[in-house]
Amino acid sequence: MVQIHHSNLSEERVPPHPDRADSRDRETPGNVGGGSGGGSVDNLSMASNASSDRVDSVSAILPPLDEHNESEFLRFASISPPPPDVPDSTQRNDLSESMDMTLPIGELTSDNGVDGEKTTEDIPLDVVKNEDTISEFLHYQKIINTFYQYRTYALRRVTQAVAVISRLPAREQELYQSRLRIHRSVRDSINVNSEFLEKIAAENSELFVNFDVEAMRRQTSEKVINSETTPTEVELDRLLSVLRVMFRDWSSAGSTEREASYRPVLMELETLFPTREYRDSIQVLVPGAGLARLLFEIALLGFTVQGNEFSLLMMFVSNFFLNKCETPNSYQIFPWVHSHVNVMSPSDILTPIMVPDVCPRTIETCSTPKRLNYSMAGGDFLEAYASVDNFYDAVVSVFFLDTARSVVQYLDVIHRILKPGGYFINLGPLLWHYSDIPHDWSVEPSWEEVRDIMERLGFKFIKERLNHPASFTQNPKSLMLTEYKCIFFVAQKQST
Repeated sequence: MVQIHHSNLSEERVPPHPDRADSRDRETPGNVGGGSGGGSVDNLSMASNASSDRVDSVSAILPPLDEHNESEFLRFASISPPPPDVPDSTQRNDLSESMDMTLPIGELTSDNGVDGEKTTEDIPLDVVKNEDTISEFLHYQKIINTFYQYRTYALRRVTQAVAVISRLPAREQELYQSRLRIHRSVRDSINVNSEFLEKIAAENSELFVNFDVEAMRRQTSEKVINSETTPTEVELDRLLSVLRVMFRDWSSAGSTEREASYRPVLMELETLFPTREYRDSIQVLVPGAGLARLLFEIALLGFTVQGNEFSLLMMFVSNFFLNKCETPNSYQIFPWVHSHVNVMSPSDILTPIMVPDVCPRTIETCSTPKRLNYSMAGGDFLEAYASVDNFYDAVVSVFFLDTARSVVQYLDVIHRILKPGGYFINLGPLLWHYSDIPHDWSVEPSWEEVRDIMERLGFKFIKERLNHPASFTQNPKSLMLTEYKCIFFVAQKQST
């Protein structure tokens, strides 16, 4: 099971990967981040027992519909009542047990079914009153609410699409009857997605339990909780993107993308460290770990690997796939159901995808000679590894380097945390994630400039391949497919 460490996750900034699902294919709006690893579960910060505090903000996000012909065209897209309460802390069986850790990133815990539970009396008052802790509590609640409000938000989008047809002349409405039937199927697919996402939220309702939820409530007014934990349209769109990242990382159908993006770096690790019996002593870091499939694949090769991820949305899903699933292909999702452009056939967006194609929890206990050694550190990459020096034998990044505002900051950290002689293995384009974000800043150097910076920082290139083809969360049946000419390189930190 995954070990999860924690830096400051109180703010869900525009994250690396899931934005890729949108900025790279341009089919739906939104942003998302990248994921988690596999072993036991930590104390990141919060548990959720707040369904009673959820506020339906969708009506504020989307304008009201006209009443014209509403009963005929909108009746099938009715919004369901709010979801049931998130399970409360007394229903949790697999509680956390403190363990030692080697990295100064956060307290590490293990999900081993230990009896006992934190109570309000166990939590120091100064922790309860800490503004950062309250901020993290509110952010955690907002992420939980995002999962539960997916259905309302997604069905409202369908309702609006149907309303557009309802306002057309009668002849056009008649000709669009097949489109209305498709919208009914879209509604059914959304319901399937919603059940799965709500299950993920429930399984993560106490993923992070380093304080008492009820104590947090007493320290925070209901007005603040309601206003600060209501998902925005941007946050709900991020969740739509996460569905597509599930396709990429945890379905058989996504194997083509994974083969193009992950296989080259996995082969390079095997080449650089050919003796498997010694690999458990080789420390590997995967920043921007997405939904943690690359992390898991590296662990299967025998390495000790840690992933780093900023987005709680991604970490929730990662934890579910890594720690909760026991049967392969046991869940259906419809990752393309929200993308209605460049579609050849309705079946191209309404065909279900089965996840996960493998279950790390089962493989770890039954199919490997010894326990897989992998973990997850939550938080901003620059902050989480600010105190780590000369620790890692390899840093492996895929579609990550261009998520920096200033790539020099990433490269400085990577160079510092690598041991002398350690390797930086990278594959990805240079989209520069923040380049088109309004009111944000970004430095956008060319590859030749990045290469020069790396050499000046003390990296020596031992392998470089340009124009490596790879895609990111693409519907294989779409009429528009984006393929990146990625840069693949292996650089070594020179001894001083």
